[in-house]
Amino acid sequence: MTVPRRTLLVFTIIFILLFLKEAVPRFQDPDTFYHVMITEMIRDQGIPTVFPWFSFTTWPEMYVDAHLLYHVALIPFVTFFDPLVGVKIAALLFGMLTFFTLYRVLKSIRAPYAELLTLAAALCAPFLYRISFARAISLSVTTLLIITWAALTGRKWIAFLASAFFVWLYHGYPTALLSIFAICVADWLACRLVPTHKPQFWQSIWPIGAGLLTGLIINPTFPNNIIFSVLDIFKIGVVGRLGTNVMPGSEWFGVMLGNVVESAVPIAFILLLSILSFVGACLSRHVQISHEKVRVLFTFLFLGAGYSLLTIRSNRFIEYAVPFLTLAAGAFLAIAFPYLESTIFPTIRDWFHTNRSWKKVSIGLLFITTIALGGNEVLASYKGDYYQTRQYQFASDWIKTNVPENEIIFTNIWDFGSVLVYLDPTYRVIVGLDPRFMSDPFPEKYQLLMEISSGESDKLSAITDVFQSRVVVVDMRSKEAEAFSKQLESSNTFHEVGRNEWVRLFTCLSACGLPVSHSAPAVTY
Repeated sequence: MTVPRRTLLVFTIIFILLFLKEAVPRFQDPDTFYHVMITEMIRDQGIPTVFPWFSFTTWPEMYVDAHLLYHVALIPFVTFFDPLVGVKIAALLFGMLTFFTLYRVLKSIRAPYAELLTLAAALCAPFLYRISFARAISLSVTTLLIITWAALTGRKWIAFLASAFFVWLYHGYPTALLSIFAICVADWLACRLVPTHKPQFWQSIWPIGAGLLTGLIINPTFPNNIIFSVLDIFKIGVVGRLGTNVMPGSEWFGVMLGNVVESAVPIAFILLLSILSFVGACLSRHVQISHEKVRVLFTFLFLGAGYSLLTIRSNRFIEYAVPFLTLAAGAFLAIAFPYLESTIFPTIRDWFHTNRSWKKVSIGLLFITTIALGGNEVLASYKGDYYQTRQYQFASDWIKTNVPENEIIFTNIWDFGSVLVYLDPTYRVIVGLDPRFMSDPFPEKYQLLMEISSGESDKLSAITDVFQSRVVVVDMRSKEAEAFSKQLESSNTFHEVGRNEWVRLFTCLSACGLPVSHSAPAVTY
């Protein structure tokens, strides 16, 4: 089968954008190091049931791999390549799979110019940013698109199996419930507009609902996965910061509605044009609306709008908002296309035929816009410098040389603990991935951690007494890092043994009179 040149060009552009994103010599966040570590553990030892490296969480006693299928999918990449290179290659391929799936769903609803709509989605900077993460995000979007498409088109067993796999793949599997809700409401509305049909709610509910339930029960970690879901999904994802002073990762912070529109300008613009085209077609009575078309349209419109509203609360939901807004635009255009083809497009073609220079200008402007939108997000990736192993390597090397195994390392920021234990799994950190994993089981200790790390507390003795730590790694990203470092410097217990432009390393080993492998001078990198 011959691939149309336009389709090949679009996917080449998307591939280049993703490749340039993955070529950046760093990772978007530190969670990637955790995922690589777990993948290697599954490959070498089987599915882990405990994770002792995050000491002040429940994971040393009970651990649930909420991304099991993602980690299994990573095994070939971390085995045949350097693990940190392999996970980037996987991110590139999984990202391309997401865009291909979006394209195929657009084609299935007969959306015109499906490849250009797919490119518009790729040019939404926050969406491209999230899809390029070396995490399970791209596969989760792919799976959710398949689930929604299969339930809409009556492919019940595909919806069932995809829903079951979704539970094993990603901790965000409850998002599939929103697809059930959207399809049922859309079905009800379609039956109101086209009375010849009756709602078939059960046909949409059972494949997804039964699939999710099956994935939860037929699970190597059952029933612990249910317990884990209460914290990981409900408390972190739903409750969030409500009623707490816990500061989560930046992806959980909300944005203004204007920022949502601004971040998805290409799709917002196309969606507006598609709605205007649809309205024009309806007013001219040059449109044929079937029950199925209305059902598809409202499903994607509800999901696109719903995830856009969720993005206001947590910006991470942009990864779902953009593809469903794209599908909504495609559904509008699919209905309005006969009207456009018979009235608008001939006029445009005639105008370009008599004004050929303007056709070249239009193509040039489109090309420049594509380069500007895609290039801006790629360049933004190269401006940052976190997270890289070289930033923490000297601290890890010093600890390995001078500190006995299984020591707990005190960190002033909760997120980079994953990097430290990846570099050397012979010692542990306080917490990683999300602060709720510590604040929920140990609220008082979490509050104490925050007070000490702020540089405004005189409770430095708690580092050794409560957290049993004799080594402190200070990540200088924190605005309180300088004040905390000065406190450590002025204390009679801790002294600095190394630093670079990102990290400072302190210890109280000699002051505490505790054993050290051998003494080492302070180092500067």
